[in-house]
Amino acid sequence: MSTNDPQNEFERRLAEDRKRIQEQQAERAQEEAAKRAERQRKAQEALEMLGAQTPPAAQAAAPAERPALPATHVVQSGDTLSAIALKYYGNAALWTEIYKANKRTIGDDPGKIFPGQKLNIPAL
Repeated sequence: MSTNDPQNEFERRLAEDRKRIQEQQAERAQEEAAKRAERQRKAQEALEMLGAQTPPAAQAAAPAERPALPATHVVQSGDTLSAIALKYYGNAALWTEIYKANKRTIGDDPGKIFPGQKLNIPAL
């Protein structure tokens, strides 16, 4: 028995373990893909039963009409500056532009806007 036998045995077992793990991962991936396909099929059936014409993914992909700028926005319950920026600019990261234009109205904390506040939405 040479000194390499334990090393060879270790490498053989390691290779077997890797192969088994890869097979298990492939099985899980197939199972998840099948589950996902089934959920999509059921969702499509539900939409058809409700008479929906356009799948939700296609609706979400359609560009939203944005209001003309400059504009005035009356804050509604649940609004955030990033949501307002997304509505008017199509980019939530531009909330800082709205905050800069309305700092006197909003105050020092941009996270605290209140229903009924009127915010100026500047054109960029």
